[in-house]
Amino acid sequence: MNEILIYGDIGWDNTAKAVDEQLKTFNGEPVTVRINSGGGDVYEGIAILNTLRGYAGDVTVVVESIAASAASFIAVGVGGKVIARPNAEVMIHKAWTMLAGNADDIDKTKADLARQDVKIAGIYAGKAGGALDDWLALMSAETWYTADEAVASGLVDEVQDAKQPVEASIGGHRVLARFRYSNRASAPPPLPVAGRSVSAANQTKKGDTMSILNQLADELGKSPEDVTKALTGFF
Repeated sequence: MNEILIYGDIGWDNTAKAVDEQLKTFNGEPVTVRINSGGGDVYEGIAILNTLRGYAGDVTVVVESIAASAASFIAVGVGGKVIARPNAEVMIHKAWTMLAGNADDIDKTKADLARQDVKIAGIYAGKAGGALDDWLALMSAETWYTADEAVASGLVDEVQDAKQPVEASIGGHRVLARFRYSNRASAPPPLPVAGRSVSAANQTKKGDTMSILNQLADELGKSPEDVTKALTGFF
């Protein structure tokens, strides 16, 4: 089996050059990209994404434990099937940088970050549907998804178990330490994307939906029935 491992930080442990060198040895045969990364450099992430997009063969992505930040848009943007392990997590957020300089420099940096955000939101919308503004809002909130929630959102196609699932890990420490939340357990439930089509939403299995409902009820200290009634009244 042809595999590429994107384990660790984007731009440090993983580069587009290294990915390209591996792809050249596969001769257009199917390849599986396995991801366990907290993200990293946005430009290197886009370069890795476009390198994988340009590959002649089929590319399947497997989120083994975490695909956060740049690793998340690599995972969903390749164009092939995206699989998440049952204990995996996906996180999306707005681009950020270290800031230094005068007022003009800061304005230029803000404009550059805003441009990156629109590009990244377009990658999520291209996979899951919905409006750019919806995805920008989810990115601004730093949204974490369980594997089932990622399927419900449209970012992941299915949850698939492995013979020996990996244990949840924190991924690359350089990047994850800077996030607002440490993981999905400490983050609020993700909001739905209003612009997603009914057909896309209906692809989620009933079991996945109930799992999400039960988890939401548990986090709110309510029964699933109470949460269902509240959501029905809201919508």
